[in-house]
Amino acid sequence: MSKLHVSRRTVVGSLGAGLLMTASRAAFAAPVTLESLKKAGEVRVGCEAAYVPFTYRDSAGKIIGFDVDFATKMFEPIGVKPVFIDTQWSGVIPALYAGRFDMVPTMSYTKERLERVLFSIPYADASQALLIRSADNDKIKSIADMSGKVLGIKLGSPGETLKNRLETQLKTERGAGFKDVKTYDDHPAAYLALAQGSVDGGTSRARSPWCRMWAATIGMVTPSARKTPRLPTS
Repeated sequence: MSKLHVSRRTVVGSLGAGLLMTASRAAFAAPVTLESLKKAGEVRVGCEAAYVPFTYRDSAGKIIGFDVDFATKMFEPIGVKPVFIDTQWSGVIPALYAGRFDMVPTMSYTKERLERVLFSIPYADASQALLIRSADNDKIKSIADMSGKVLGIKLGSPGETLKNRLETQLKTERGAGFKDVKTYDDHPAAYLALAQGSVDGGTSRARSPWCRMWAATIGMVTPSARKTPRLPTS
């Protein structure tokens, strides 16, 4: 396969920071308390182990990353060990409700999520950028140039949350929205679709290292926050 040269354009959305999500107020599973965690000696952490640099697998298949180190340090003083459970991101909240795990790290704020689960204070930036092929650098200079083109997004991601806002913005500025929006189960699949020409652009965390790991050489443009939608958090 030829090398993929991609470019990140205008930041297409500025979301609430990625957050540590705790057990829901109305969860169907038994409530999680500090005492119950101490008694168990472990806290079950739901994650998607394909989200560099937060949770991903090393060459031996072990889940590593920032959230693993963060949770380990956070629970160390009370003698509780975090156990990370890989799960599909789109079903992470239902799995939390069902009691499959006790908490979920690095989840961005949305109004709907705030009504269902509890969040910690922010600890990561979840701003979104538009990712394009470098060959299209002169054709797609901002999200407005995606009018009539195909957008790729990851299921359950901030990009999926933003798509309706972006569609409205395109119709207002250019008179037509996206030609199509294709949804993928994970970011690598979306990036592969971009490389193969199945989509013209995709949403990505503004400072994501995924593409640096996925391709040997990457062309990038500093994102700009000009004329970008902001999601409500309340």
